[in-house]
Amino acid sequence: MWYRDWVYAVNAVLGMARIGARDSVGRASHATFTRIQDAGAHLLEVINDVLDFSKLDAGKLSIERRPFALAAVVDNAVSFVTGAAQLKGLRFEITSDLDLPA
Repeated sequence: MWYRDWVYAVNAVLGMARIGARDSVGRASHATFTRIQDAGAHLLEVINDVLDFSKLDAGKLSIERRPFALAAVVDNAVSFVTGAAQLKGLRFEITSDLDLPA
């Protein structure tokens, strides 16, 4: 199936990025490898979301309930767009309600 090829390819990139990050600690390239890992993990999530939508359409989706750290999810999302915003000269800031549960 098509998604297996994508998952294998992304996992291969993630594996190489892990090796690069491990071997470049203390160098400028370490941040790049870490960014590749984060982007690859995000891409895997997108692929999984597409698969979930396919399951939903087929009536085969089961919902999993589990806790997550909302602030960490938001921080991760922010890290993907902050650089692009800065390159365009845009100010990018996040505000959240102090009463928002973790």
